[in-house]
Amino acid sequence: MKKYFLLSIILLGKFVANAQLFVATGESVSVISNDQLFLQEDLQNNGTIARLTINNSNTISISGIGTINYLKLNKSAGTTSITGGQQTITNVYTPASGTLNTGGKLVLSSNNLGSARIEAGNAAGGYLSGNVLVQRYIPGGFRKFRFIGHPFDAPLSVTELTDDIDITGNLNNGNTNLFTTTATNNPSAFYYDESLDNGFYNGNTSANSGWVAYTGNTPTNIGIGQGLRVLIRGSKGQTNSLTGGAYTPDEVTLSVNGQLKQGDFIQNLQYSNANTNKGWNLISNPYASNIDWLLVGRTNVDNAVYTYLPRVDGGRYASYINGSSSNGGSNFIESSSSFFVHANGNSPFLTWQETNKVSEEPTNSNFKLTLVKTNRYSFEVKNTATNFTDEVVIRFGEDKATDRFDAEFDAYNLPGSSHDLYVLDNKNIAYSIYHGSELKNASIEKRIIQLGLANAVMGTYTFTAKELNPLTLNNKAILKDNYTNSQTEITDKMSYLFKINADSASQKNNRFSIIFNPEKNIPYTPFVLNIQVAPNPTKDMINLYYNQPKAAESFIKIVDASGKELYQKNLGTVSNGNISIHTKNWDSGTYYLSFISGKQSIVRKVIKN
Repeated sequence: MKKYFLLSIILLGKFVANAQLFVATGESVSVISNDQLFLQEDLQNNGTIARLTINNSNTISISGIGTINYLKLNKSAGTTSITGGQQTITNVYTPASGTLNTGGKLVLSSNNLGSARIEAGNAAGGYLSGNVLVQRYIPGGFRKFRFIGHPFDAPLSVTELTDDIDITGNLNNGNTNLFTTTATNNPSAFYYDESLDNGFYNGNTSANSGWVAYTGNTPTNIGIGQGLRVLIRGSKGQTNSLTGGAYTPDEVTLSVNGQLKQGDFIQNLQYSNANTNKGWNLISNPYASNIDWLLVGRTNVDNAVYTYLPRVDGGRYASYINGSSSNGGSNFIESSSSFFVHANGNSPFLTWQETNKVSEEPTNSNFKLTLVKTNRYSFEVKNTATNFTDEVVIRFGEDKATDRFDAEFDAYNLPGSSHDLYVLDNKNIAYSIYHGSELKNASIEKRIIQLGLANAVMGTYTFTAKELNPLTLNNKAILKDNYTNSQTEITDKMSYLFKINADSASQKNNRFSIIFNPEKNIPYTPFVLNIQVAPNPTKDMINLYYNQPKAAESFIKIVDASGKELYQKNLGTVSNGNISIHTKNWDSGTYYLSFISGKQSIVRKVIKN
């Protein structure tokens, strides 16, 4: 049988593997422009595959211990099975059609950058057969209660949690739930019973408040769609986490195993109408994906949703309804998260559908200190004489963006009347916001992003970058000026000064580009202290632009031709910026502006008309 062996290969365009495919340990397969690798025969994956699609009627076997960032199953016949090892999904599994037999060897990963998810599948379910190991990353830094749940179609044993974290509680009659023993055995995990509520559903754990503590002495399962409030102290057995000593909780990843909840279904809720304080239900997101509460069907249930947000300064509830929120509430609910809803009548229930699944995340997270976005920068070009600016934003990955125009993620460029900065793709489409495919490891990531600059008149400009979110996988991006053949590493608040003059080459639309991880032998222009004064000559005001390799204590001094000092200002410790200085009351003549930074000094002559 013919076989393919792929080792750190970047494939140009769509690639169809019509023979058995082997990906070696530690190696990766990527396809540029976000076209996909189409699998026709068996796969042994011990490395990383960026995007894999299986859409034929063959019987496919996947083995090895590897990673697949995006996996799509789109089969009308034939079976696809994971038969050995373990395959980890890091971003999205799309069950377009067919059934994936996991063999208990599929993992949905979770880390500080995000959690893998299952996109909407068949309303009847059945697109996954076999258990799935679902991870939920929880950051360290502070110990707080977290509201969690599980995405399985059967109750989950509490022991699925106690092997990852310390849970404590009453152990008078044994410890079948494998709780951690402490001096007090105070409870640290609770479920909520609507019928016991006396109005203290806001976190009070006193008797009959609705909160019921888990104990270690009887086998305990977390029900389907049931929420759980558990104290996360850090990693299991972390020093001082159980004794009251000083410590900083570690990050921890919960790993739970079961058959995923699939398809549309009805979830019945509790409602006791004995008094108006009742009706509160702590439920969990039932799917292995974020969901949009606005899309969930509700019968005798209020429209509002209530999430609990752990914070360093104390946990608080956040609410959302009809486009309004308090404390950062959101209609987007994270996977493995639980939340409160309020029933308002008899026989309340929710109608869950596969189409409730979304990729969006809440602004405030139950599981992250802050939402972690990556690989996003904004770039601005400013005319130093007019102060006119134009900006573009460039981002890579996280969503299923391609390197061509995506209506979901990209914005066209609409040119204005002054200079115009934009991104150009290989089809010459111009963007004001460009969202490209995910970045690969720096060792193989070599893409070039073409920047366009149109309608720029002769003069001096600054090109600045702002790091909205950092680059990942050790990638470095370089701004290349093809006119001067200079290269400047793009870092947060990087500033590059350039001129457009009478030379037509300086005015070319393709003057600038962004290069990822250039070879070391490419000439590199060092970043040096530079200043620019404009307009010069001047009448009423001058603008001083400055940039230097490192932040340093800097100040400005201006003297007239006789040496008399007219102006002085300490800028503090700065690396780049600009300042406006009024000259209206100066006499006509010649002045000298000095920019002093550490041991460096630059002097510019200023003419006042």
